[in-house]
Amino acid sequence: MVPEPRDGIAGFSGYPAYTTLDLASPFGAPVLYRAETGSTMDDARLLAEAGYPHGTVVMAGSQSAGRGRLPGRAWVAVPGESLLFTVILHGAFPFPVPLAAGLAVARALERTQPDLGRAEIKWPNDVMIGGRKVSGILCESSGGSVRVGIGVNLNQPSFPPELNGKATSLLLETGARVEPAGILLVVLRELKAVLAGPDADRELSRRLYRAGKTVAFREGDPETGPIVRGLLVGLSPAGALLIMPEGETESREFHSGELLPAGA
Repeated sequence: MVPEPRDGIAGFSGYPAYTTLDLASPFGAPVLYRAETGSTMDDARLLAEAGYPHGTVVMAGSQSAGRGRLPGRAWVAVPGESLLFTVILHGAFPFPVPLAAGLAVARALERTQPDLGRAEIKWPNDVMIGGRKVSGILCESSGGSVRVGIGVNLNQPSFPPELNGKATSLLLETGARVEPAGILLVVLRELKAVLAGPDADRELSRRLYRAGKTVAFREGDPETGPIVRGLLVGLSPAGALLIMPEGETESREFHSGELLPAGA
């Protein structure tokens, strides 16, 4: 259930309006809602360009044109099954925002779902439960703003065959349905804390998916880049992935690429 909107419309000339939800965001900025949209990321870009403040949230019940970090990957959401939102941030931050957002989501899920297993961060932008993806994050920037798009699988009772063993939801993990607004506020609170705190890198290293294990990593282009195999050591202070390639004695930093599934 989505909270009742306050009287009034948040929008501007020539752009479809959102309603303003009666939610007390820790950022002190509006939480805007539409039942359906194409992409909250696209909407947030227009709102940022129109001068909406730091911490403004664009939330949707469903979206038809959501996208993932890599070209050709979509985030398809059935109404009521996912938490879908983008938060507008202004300024510079000491740590990569996708990783900070992942940490915020991981903390929020554990704190709101006491029966949930440990949440891990798959570099650079996924949150995992038991080795399966429960949340994805996409960041885009322009004009001095960063738009942080977050999708969390809440109430999916199942997934398509191609996602079996790869994706999960809070419903599948705990057996209970979850209301998106409650998760949203905790994610926002944790995001604000992570962005302001000095120790995000240490906690991220502790939560890093497959840390201390042999991994396959496709460097650079996710389709054609070379595959590096080696020990996943951790994260650099700047958030790069540290891998010690097979046959080498020192770790190397990787700034772009993708971890391949275990056994690849």
